[in-house]
Amino acid sequence: MIGHRDGREGNFLVSKNDSRRQVFAIDNGSTFNPWGYNYFVPNWDVIRVAAVRKETVDRLRKLTRADLDFLLVVSQLEVGEDGVARQVPPGKSRDDDEGALRQGTTIQFGLTRKELDKVWGRIQELIAEVDSGKLPVF
Repeated sequence: MIGHRDGREGNFLVSKNDSRRQVFAIDNGSTFNPWGYNYFVPNWDVIRVAAVRKETVDRLRKLTRADLDFLLVVSQLEVGEDGVARQVPPGKSRDDDEGALRQGTTIQFGLTRKELDKVWGRIQELIAEVDSGKLPVF
C-alpha cells in the first residue's frame, strides 16, 4: 500500500519459514518519492500477485481515512539530560508535514499527512480493483 519504488534485493528481508512466509521492507527511501525510481529492478509500486486474501480486503474496507492517522508518529524518542535518546510511547504529531522531526528533546518518526493520503488512495484503488473483478480474491 505504500508504493515502494526500489525493489533491489537488499532492500527486503524474506522469511525462510515455510509455515509463515513474510517479507519485510527495510529501506523505504523511494517509497513516496515521485522522482526517485529504480527502473532496473521489478518494483513494488504495483501489486504483482494473482489474487489477494478476501479477509485482508474485508479489513481494508472497514478503515476510514482517519484510522490511518496513528501512522503520523510510529516511533518517538526523548533525549534525556544524559544526552541519550530513549524510546517512549508515540505522542501526537508535532508537524503533520514532516516524517522525521526533532523539536527540543523530542524526536518523532512517521508518515506525513500527504503520504497517508497516498496510502489511503492506494487502499481505495485496491478495493476498486477487487470490486471490478480485475483483482481476484481467495
